Amino acid sequence: MNIHSLTILLSTTPEHFARLRSLQDMFARACNALAPVVKDTKCWNRVALHHMMYKTLREQFPQLGSQMVCNAIYSVSRTSRLVFQSEQSPYNIQLLGDKPLPLLQFLPSAPVYFDRHTLSLKSGSLSMFTLDGRLRFEINLSPEDLARFKTMKLNEIILKSVEDQFALNFSFESDSTQLKPSNSEFIDSQLPEYIVVDQTAIPNLGIQQLPQREALALVSSLPNSQQQVIRLQLGGTPRGELAQLTQAVPAALQVNPIQIQIFRKQTHPIAKASDMTQEQPSGDKL
Repeated sequence: MNIHSLTILLSTTPEHFARLRSLQDMFARACNALAPVVKDTKCWNRVALHHMMYKTLREQFPQLGSQMVCNAIYSVSRTSRLVFQSEQSPYNIQLLGDKPLPLLQFLPSAPVYFDRHTLSLKSGSLSMFTLDGRLRFEINLSPEDLARFKTMKLNEIILKSVEDQFALNFSFESDSTQLKPSNSEFIDSQLPEYIVVDQTAIPNLGIQQLPQREALALVSSLPNSQQQVIRLQLGGTPRGELAQLTQAVPAALQVNPIQIQIFRKQTHPIAKASDMTQEQPSGDKL
């Protein structure tokens, strides 16, 4: 199966940007409303999730509309399949065994999935759903790109944040084989940047008060599967020093700062530190 992609940067006004950001935020909240069902039932089949939660999500997020709710269900199903079935994932269901599934949390920057009902492209004009009505953009496509829409199967349409811009990614496939999330979405066994694993699902090795040098050494000594879900919790650390440490640790590990969490073994004779508050996000086959 040959997968082809096309990315289009959207030229937005401040109003357009705000509307797309509002849609992205509500889409992530709908995903987060569904994620606990995956954790509790160990089911991420799209059809089964649709039967269980479609009506509830429609009532909870009426502004999203029926099709965007279906797309949120698809997003949770797809991401869960990526996290719990990919070989490179530290949360592969085979590794977890009988242990409870961790809770996946979608950040407000999580991608938004569109489909032919919520996005259309015709004669150089792109129309897409938002919470406040359709947005329209004029786009220029090369003859080769136009040919893709006519000759290839459009599999996914994804709206992503690119710094202070939004971009649409179109994925095509040249045969009828279903596109599945691949291990390429992991970087050195790191989760996608828009996903956070709930800390209560991570083995607690004892969170301790540590100086910066010892903390960095400790994190570097941990397996990758623990490094990627490290959360910074250093009680009694001055605010300025703590700010430096929150920058130094992610840089040393090349991970997203919101995923940093430092663990310390219980055998270390230092008093347990209080938790540092971590801000949590307010995340149908296409």
